[in-house]
Amino acid sequence: EILLVDEVLAVGDSAFQKKCMGQMGKVAEQGRTVLFVSHNMAAVRALCTRVLYLEQGRLAFIGEPAQAIRHYHHSTAETAPAFTTGEVSLTDVRINGRAYATISPGEPFEASCRLHLRSGLPAFNLYCSVQDGAGERVATVGIDHRRFENPHRPGSHKVAVRFPGLWLRTGVYSVFFKLLMSAVGKGVVSRFLSDNAMLDVLGPHTPHVCQLHPQVEWRTESCEPRS
Repeated sequence: EILLVDEVLAVGDSAFQKKCMGQMGKVAEQGRTVLFVSHNMAAVRALCTRVLYLEQGRLAFIGEPAQAIRHYHHSTAETAPAFTTGEVSLTDVRINGRAYATISPGEPFEASCRLHLRSGLPAFNLYCSVQDGAGERVATVGIDHRRFENPHRPGSHKVAVRFPGLWLRTGVYSVFFKLLMSAVGKGVVSRFLSDNAMLDVLGPHTPHVCQLHPQVEWRTESCEPRS
């Protein structure tokens, strides 16, 4: 009567993860209890009605998904290291200056991060992506190394990108940065990913039939001839 699912979204491609999300939803609709264990906050928001947050094996919070997710990101943001190891690191990912931001469906927002280069790179492209709870990309934008000052020398850069109102349907989305390093004649040779920041889109409930939910105005009129 209880289905226990432990980090199933941490493996497989996006098609497999989407299939798992759909199957868990079907089981829950049948009246069975689903205990879903995951670090994917967007999936937690999409699937769960009640959340237990464990911190070092102890129950730190129990309550509604939105409150639990905020608690989780507040706790992890305080303990996140300022730098990570590697030739390139992308840290301090924020949305509107926070690791967890709340917006309305049509509200613009700004995503930012810090790019640390431990050595000069010949060429690279930097991307910022918005991803839904099923792992599907909603939007991706990018720039290349020519937009940076001294990209061929070690150093740190603050990066920010301003998104227009995307009219996303309600739910939790993850925002992250990705750097692709290339070499002449060799194409992409290295990939570097940042952590995720959570974007919580709040508004009237919308059916899960598409990603966008623009604010529109309907108008109808009769085409029948008047008697």
